[in-house]
Amino acid sequence: MRNFKLSMKKFFWLFILLFAFHLPSLGQTDPSNVLICDVVYMKDGRILKGEILIFEEKDGDLTFRDLDGKKYSITRKEYKYFVEDKRYLVKGNYGDTIQIRPRKELEYEFSIGFSSTIIRLHQELISDENFFSTVENTYLDAPLSFRLGFGKYFTRQHFIGMVADLGVISESKSYFGVGFRYVNQYDRYKKNVALYIPIELQFNSLSFDSEYRLNDPTGLPPNYNYFDLPIEKNQNVINSLGLHLGQGFNFMLENKKAISLEFEFYKNFIISQKIGAIKGQTPNTTFTSFGGKVSLFYNF
Repeated sequence: MRNFKLSMKKFFWLFILLFAFHLPSLGQTDPSNVLICDVVYMKDGRILKGEILIFEEKDGDLTFRDLDGKKYSITRKEYKYFVEDKRYLVKGNYGDTIQIRPRKELEYEFSIGFSSTIIRLHQELISDENFFSTVENTYLDAPLSFRLGFGKYFTRQHFIGMVADLGVISESKSYFGVGFRYVNQYDRYKKNVALYIPIELQFNSLSFDSEYRLNDPTGLPPNYNYFDLPIEKNQNVINSLGLHLGQGFNFMLENKKAISLEFEFYKNFIISQKIGAIKGQTPNTTFTSFGGKVSLFYNF
C-alpha cells in the first residue's frame, strides 16, 4: 500500500512538472492586437466578420459592414445565426486570427480536481522529567487531496467561493481543509490563458504521529547518551487557520470551461492542538506550520 501511495504522488508531481514546463508555449500569443467584432454565419458556408449596424427585430434582417468597410444587406433567410462582440487575436492580417474564447463574468462555477499540500510542522518540546526530546523536530508530508470548489463571478475579474480538500493519499492519519476563496483575474483578456491571484482563508485539520525520547535511563549503563533513551510514539491532532496567497493559470476551453493550475504559499495559525498521552503523560509541546500547495482542477 505504501508503494502505491508513493507511486500516485510521483505521478501527480510528474504531471504537474510536465504541465508547468509547457506553460510558456501554452500561453505564448502576441497580445498586441485583439479584434472585437460581430460574426454572421451564412447558410452558404461563409463566415462574415465585422459590425452589425442595424438589426431589424421584426423580420431579422441585418445591415452589416465587414472588416474591409463593405456594407451588406442580409435577409433572415440568408444566415443561420450571428454572434456579437466575439474576440480574436490578430496575428497577421484579418484572415489570420485566433479566437479568444469567452470567459465567465456573472455566472456560477464549479470545480473538481486534485491538490497536494506541502505540510511543514515545526515542533518545540519543553523537556521535563518524562520527555527528553523529540526524535524529529520537523514533520513533513505532502498529502494528495481530492479538491472541490464552488463560487460565483461578480465581474470577469472578481470571483468569490468556497473550496475543500480531502486527503486521500497521505503519510498522515488524516487531512482535510475547507475555506473561503477570492480570485482576482488581472490579465488583459488578450489570450486564451487567464492569469489570476487566488487568496484563501482555510480551516485545516491534520492528524499524525510523533516520536519522543523518554527521560527514562532505567536499564542503561552509567555512561549512556541520549540516543540510547527509549522512544515512544503518540498521535496528535492540529487544527489551524491558514492564509493562502498564490498564482493561478486558467487555460480556457470551449463554453467558458477551463483547466486551472495553481501554486500557493500559506501560513497556518494554530487554533487548537490535541497532544496524545504516552504512558499517562502528555508532552509539553507546541507546533508552528507553513508550506505550499499545488492544485490542478477542471472548472465548469
